[in-house]
Amino acid sequence: GYTIPFTEYPPPFHRAYNGPDLAEYKDQAWTALFKDITHGAVRPCNIQANGKPRVVSPVRTAPKGWRSGRRRFVINMRFINRFVPESESACELDTLSRIRGMFQAHDMPSNRVWGFTMDLASGYHNFRLTESQLELMGIAVHVSELPECVIQWLRSHPSAFGCEDKSAGLFYFTVVALPFGLGPSCAVFSDVVTALAAAWRRHLVCLKP
Repeated sequence: GYTIPFTEYPPPFHRAYNGPDLAEYKDQAWTALFKDITHGAVRPCNIQANGKPRVVSPVRTAPKGWRSGRRRFVINMRFINRFVPESESACELDTLSRIRGMFQAHDMPSNRVWGFTMDLASGYHNFRLTESQLELMGIAVHVSELPECVIQWLRSHPSAFGCEDKSAGLFYFTVVALPFGLGPSCAVFSDVVTALAAAWRRHLVCLKP
């Protein structure tokens, strides 16, 4: 898995609270979180067997796209990002000026070009984090931020065994794939996709005379 390059290993941290919108949009928040669980990007944390994560970051929701009524589950990783070098978060994306004319065939009129785009659903979830750093990837959701049916599911489903701290009213989860909000996530993803796109351009896409 991907190893986050820290300037120093983060000390213990437990979020004081989650975003207030989490309770307001609890159904949509859980739908988004459950999707991440089914993808294998998040898993319930058995705190009874393994203890609580070393770092527990706050979470909130945000609109999923412009003018969208759907919400995405967002992890505020500001605390973790303090210990990551800024250089690890730098990434350069393709722009129109870089790819203009790249897909023009030799016999095509100069005023015509063709191209395509791709959008990878849950692209970050393809990159797992190294097992030794998962203790830094904790999140916790309060019972007041979950639908009642979800609380019952978490308390009865075998995969969620041991994830509840009843005294605090919290359910703990561990993020095991690159999260949206971690500084280097975009750079890691773009580096891999850029390399793949370069290979496609060389061998599959670019049209030669």
